[in-house]
Amino acid sequence: MKGKIILFLLVLLPFLNSIAQEIQLKGNGIIVNLDGTNDPNTEDGTLFPETPVLSSSTNSFTLTNLSSKKIHIDRIRFGLSDFYVPDDGHLHNLKSGESVVFDIFFQPNAAGLKSTTAFIEVTMGKYKKNFFFPY
Repeated sequence: MKGKIILFLLVLLPFLNSIAQEIQLKGNGIIVNLDGTNDPNTEDGTLFPETPVLSSSTNSFTLTNLSSKKIHIDRIRFGLSDFYVPDDGHLHNLKSGESVVFDIFFQPNAAGLKSTTAFIEVTMGKYKKNFFFPY
């Protein structure tokens, strides 16, 4: 059973700057596109390896604040319970230029290919944005 993420982004407030100028996501040191053009692959961690039911695989990602403002990461959630971030509480505040590493776990509950969407909910000042990528 494999799990996958296809990365793309929804900016709720289109009059703000492009997300590519505000936040960067890397998996295995490779920039993950946040515009929907990313194909799931093992190189950037968006495709999990075969994982037996009730076992788990982990991929690490680095989130960097490229904006000049502090951002608050409200939470990271998924459309399927097979994917999760065990403790996203340490991700909350990133000053300009700061990065944080977080793990996404894939623990399939049943056999078959799994796809979901990962939502990264971010607040910059008084504006909220959702970044999401199918996984």
